[in-house]
Amino acid sequence: VINKGLQNHEAFLVQLSPGATADDFIGAFAPDAPPGPPPGMGLGGFQAIAGKGEGSFKHDFAPGNYAFICFVPEATSGVPHFALGMIEEFTVQ
Repeated sequence: VINKGLQNHEAFLVQLSPGATADDFIGAFAPDAPPGPPPGMGLGGFQAIAGKGEGSFKHDFAPGNYAFICFVPEATSGVPHFALGMIEEFTVQ
């Protein structure tokens, strides 16, 4: 993983439940979300990579839907990066 930007970023890996999206997973943590577990499972990934930093991690992917999500807040506004579009969903077949 290479962070080409100047701000910290993360690549939090989530295996999404069948039919769920990354937005559904994130929405499960909203203050008005219904009780219960989120529609997916966090699998680790890379936390808070400094600007211009890099590293690696390994994961053995089973078939299914996944997402990388950045929960780090934007430096000036405090808005979480996922709210600015830093989400990438993908499928492993």
